Amino acid sequence: MELPLVLLVEDDEVVRRALTRALRAEGVEVHEAGSAQEAMVRVQADPYDAVVADYHLGEQSGAWLLEQIERLSPKTMRVLITGDDQLAMAPLAQRGVFHAQLIKPFAVGALVERLRVRAHKRQDTLRDIGEE
Repeated sequence: MELPLVLLVEDDEVVRRALTRALRAEGVEVHEAGSAQEAMVRVQADPYDAVVADYHLGEQSGAWLLEQIERLSPKTMRVLITGDDQLAMAPLAQRGVFHAQLIKPFAVGALVERLRVRAHKRQDTLRDIGEE
C-alpha cells in the first residue's frame, strides 16, 4: 500500500531531520518545512495527503497552521505533535483541528501506522468513486 505524501513541519532542525530520516526509512515520502509560514507556501503550491506539525513553531503555532490547512485543503490529514500533555490539547481536538495527536517522545511506528490507516481509507474512497 502506498503511503501518503507528508509535509513535516518542525522548527527544531535536529528533530525535523531525525524524524524525516526515520519516516523515509519506513517508506514515507516526506517534504520538510521549518515554520508555519514556509508550510503555508508549500501547501498552497503542492497537494499533501498529510501534514504533521509540531505545536510550538515560533511565531505561529502548529494549531494555527492546521486550522489554516483545514480551510485550504479539508481532505488533508492533520497530525499534531507536541511535548505538552494531552489535556492541554483537548480543546483543539474538540474543535477538530487535528485528526491525530502524538505526544513527544513517540515511536515513529505510531505515526506511520496512522498514515497507513489514512492511505487505506483514501484508497477505499478512490475505489468507491471508480465503481460508480
